[in-house]
Amino acid sequence: MPRPSLVRRVTPMMRRLREVRAAVRRHPRRVDAALALLLAAFVLQETFTSDVVASPVLVIGALAVTLPLAWRRSAPLLTTAVVMAAYPIQLLFDDSPQEPQTPLLAMLLGVYSVGAHEEHRRAVAGLLISWVSILAIEPGDFVVLGPVFAGTWFAGRLVRAREDDAHRLRELSHA
Repeated sequence: MPRPSLVRRVTPMMRRLREVRAAVRRHPRRVDAALALLLAAFVLQETFTSDVVASPVLVIGALAVTLPLAWRRSAPLLTTAVVMAAYPIQLLFDDSPQEPQTPLLAMLLGVYSVGAHEEHRRAVAGLLISWVSILAIEPGDFVVLGPVFAGTWFAGRLVRAREDDAHRLRELSHA
């Protein structure tokens, strides 16, 4: 049995997590916009402060990979397609010896979002788009990134299935 002092510390933390979760559910578009801006700042930070040589192409590419995530729930397939296309196009037009690595976070969020927020056929299309993007960037990376993207997509599908089940149970309990 947990010690009472531990319970007193965990209970307020759990209450706070529930409050944050409720706020996210009340304002999903604002949360997605804030997340897109945060990711954009993170990618730009890498572009300007690491061994990546900053160029206008990289800056535009960083924004093109991250900012569409503001629509990740309302248009997940389109968002994923734009995010997945932006990075290879950026690399095509930029000749920097070292490309930024942080756009991978935006790409993973796009794959998760299409898995979590699209119906099955469109979600599968989103996964296939992500795989084509990996193959366009660096075919040799597909051995690692293909399963990583598939696992991220599958996590989104599991979340969607759980939410669908919870919705059905709520409907049954009110019937």
